[in-house]
Amino acid sequence: MAGRMKPLFIMFAFCFVAASASACPNLAGHYLLQGEDGVVGYTVRQKGCKRVEIDRAATYLGKTSKVETQEFIVDGKPHGKLGTVSRWVGDKLQIGPTGNHVYYGTDSARNLHMSDGRSYPQCNGPCDEVAERTN
Repeated sequence: MAGRMKPLFIMFAFCFVAASASACPNLAGHYLLQGEDGVVGYTVRQKGCKRVEIDRAATYLGKTSKVETQEFIVDGKPHGKLGTVSRWVGDKLQIGPTGNHVYYGTDSARNLHMSDGRSYPQCNGPCDEVAERTN
């Protein structure tokens, strides 16, 4: 009996490691980024690790802009008119090529962080914009 359990345990452990390695963070939610003269609302919808949609609407001096929706197929291949490449890099979504990209990720409070990954003197490193989670 013990001889049969060992292969079953090894197979279970392998499946668990493989499932963990393919996991991606859940960015889905509603967020607000407060500015001096207005606010930007983000709605992120996510379908597993393969597709992320981001709606963006700005309210500036009391006027709300049209909702802009961006759709990303997260497979590391070029998509759309501009050939945008999206991939998961650690716990962040990277949109665009390595030299000219934006990262999206969440913190422990599930707030949305957006960064170009570059270092800036005024920030002592990357300058993240942080949109607070509203739901």
